[in-house]
Amino acid sequence: MAPDDRPDGTGPGGNVPGDGDAELLDTLAVLVALEGEMPESVPAAAKALHDWSRVDAELAEMVELEVSATRHGAAPLAWRTARLEVQVEVSAQGWQRRRLEGEVEVPDPAGAGAVTTVDAQLNDGTIHPATVDGLGGFEVDVPAGSVRLVVRHGGHAMVTPWFPV
Repeated sequence: MAPDDRPDGTGPGGNVPGDGDAELLDTLAVLVALEGEMPESVPAAAKALHDWSRVDAELAEMVELEVSATRHGAAPLAWRTARLEVQVEVSAQGWQRRRLEGEVEVPDPAGAGAVTTVDAQLNDGTIHPATVDGLGGFEVDVPAGSVRLVVRHGGHAMVTPWFPV
C-alpha cells in the first residue's frame, strides 16, 4: 500500500472529500463525457492527413507564365514539376466562395492518356475533389481561404504550395 492510500479514504495530507468536491467531480465527469464525443470533422481531418502522408508527391515549383490576362482578368497561377504542370485561375463566386478553374498539362506524350485527379485541400484537412475532363481541364468550388492542389496523373503526384483564394 502506498503511503497516500489509507484505509480511511484520506488522500495526501489527510484530506477527506467534502460536499464541494462532489460537485467538482460531477462537473469533471460531464467534461470527460463530452471529451469522449469526437466532432465529425476530427476523424475526417485525421483521415485526410493520413492519406496525404502516404502520397509520394513532388512539391511543385511556382512558375511565371507569359500571359497578359485571362477571361477573369487576372493572370493564372502555375506550378511545374518534371512530370506535370498545373495552371489555375481563381474567380469569386459570391462573398465567401471561390471557383478554381485550371488545366493539368503532361509534358511527356507517353503519359497523355492516363487518368488525372485533382483535389483542393483546405488548411483544415477538408478535401474538395475537382471535376476533371478528358483533356486535363478541371474546376472546383471552395470556400475563401488557403488551399493547395494535389494532382495525380499516371502514378505521379504533385502538391502545390498553399495559396490564398
